[in-house]
Amino acid sequence: MEAPLGKLPVTMNGELGPAFWSITDDMFGQCWSLNGNSEAMRRIYSPYKEKILLQTSVKKFELIKNQIKYGMLAPVTYYKNLLRELKHIETLSFPINSYKYGFLKRNAFEHEKEVRIITLIDNKYRSENCNYIEIELDPLKFIDGIIIDPRASNQHVDLIKKYCKRAGFTIIPEKLDLYSDIYEKTGIFFKP
Repeated sequence: MEAPLGKLPVTMNGELGPAFWSITDDMFGQCWSLNGNSEAMRRIYSPYKEKILLQTSVKKFELIKNQIKYGMLAPVTYYKNLLRELKHIETLSFPINSYKYGFLKRNAFEHEKEVRIITLIDNKYRSENCNYIEIELDPLKFIDGIIIDPRASNQHVDLIKKYCKRAGFTIIPEKLDLYSDIYEKTGIFFKP
């Protein structure tokens, strides 16, 4: 999760240096995209052509609301001018202003159309190597759709379908076909 606040230098004893702590150090974020059919996103996050895309709705996040003490679900703000965005956050009321630092991302990533859920990390989930959170969530209730990379092999598609059936999903995973309309309109018969 990109969080620019933790990377900004601070002045201590008249000298500029790295920040020793930021509110974003105590945050855990999970990122989702509103742009599930993006070719660019698939090529970035699925270089081996085997990833799946899980679909859900904002309403489904209510399934975890009793498991986290504080949290916020919101779209990412893509900024061109970080200082201007930080000044804007200072005008917001608490606790929204604290969480908003975790929703900032450089506008170079605007194509991701990202939505994040951010919560504070409880000390019981801190370890020397990583911070994490554990929540109980029934994937059968949370997941609305399963989309397989359009470049995946038929063998991989069959494997995902069998796994989902064995796990109890009534959803039938679908292999997204991003290319079919191109072939129909152009007469091209080979796929990338």
